[in-house]
Amino acid sequence: MPEYSYKYKISRDSLYSPLSYGEHFLYQVGRIHCNADSEIPIHTQLDYFELTIATEGKGTVVTNNEPVEVSAGDIYISFAGDFHRIISDSEQPLKFDFITIKSQNETISACMEEIMAQNHAADRRIVRDEVILQLVSRVIKEVKKQKKLSEKIIEAIITEIFVLLIRDFDTAEQNEGAGSKTEAEMLCFRLMNYIDNHIYSINNLRELAATTNYSYNYLSNLFKEVTGVTLQGYYHNRRLETASLLLSSEDFTVSEVAAMLGYSSVYPFSLAFKKKFGYPPSEARKKQ
Repeated sequence: MPEYSYKYKISRDSLYSPLSYGEHFLYQVGRIHCNADSEIPIHTQLDYFELTIATEGKGTVVTNNEPVEVSAGDIYISFAGDFHRIISDSEQPLKFDFITIKSQNETISACMEEIMAQNHAADRRIVRDEVILQLVSRVIKEVKKQKKLSEKIIEAIITEIFVLLIRDFDTAEQNEGAGSKTEAEMLCFRLMNYIDNHIYSINNLRELAATTNYSYNYLSNLFKEVTGVTLQGYYHNRRLETASLLLSSEDFTVSEVAAMLGYSSVYPFSLAFKKKFGYPPSEARKKQ
């Protein structure tokens, strides 16, 4: 696989220890220059948003096995629970900035939840905004070379990035026009989004009833009718797919992954994993 180079990167030392700026968290930010056919390997998105901002060239972002082409000026947003990789074009290698962020501000969080619910499909994740491109570049510079009150500047910039994203997606939704999706489809996207976004913390699928104000039986029947898959089946597969990606790295043991994904012990986790993939979780890294 052709290599790529980090022109600059600040990355979390721990998945659970982001940098804090006021109400916002910064997990990573940086700039990557790809070579022809470079590939950023598949990885799972945790409880945050990641922006991939194409600055030059072309490439393909693959989210949950759905490929979407991007070119200079495109801003692609990844959500919590996504399986995500990036492939550079062979003739026009991709250069991109990236930033991974989360906000504790209630208004911003509610608006971002709405964006996730309405844009679950990978081909609905692109906006174009020259100001966001410039703002991410400023975050890179501020983090790289800390100055007096840099933390205040970064907090303000991240706030502006969130607000512009919310406005951009709101404008895109208005331009697309009403009626593009039925209410049933939108509700199912909302259910998928909730499961994806809470894959590490969900205790029982009946939580979905409390978040939507519909009975669980109604939601279960509707989801099966619209998608052809049961809610339990969707959750089961997403949990195991996430486990497979976590195990393919060297960051977590089998028991840690089982605990992260809410299994009662390693034994039922191993049984479910082997049934789906045909090999035990202890062999996941070797297989991948």
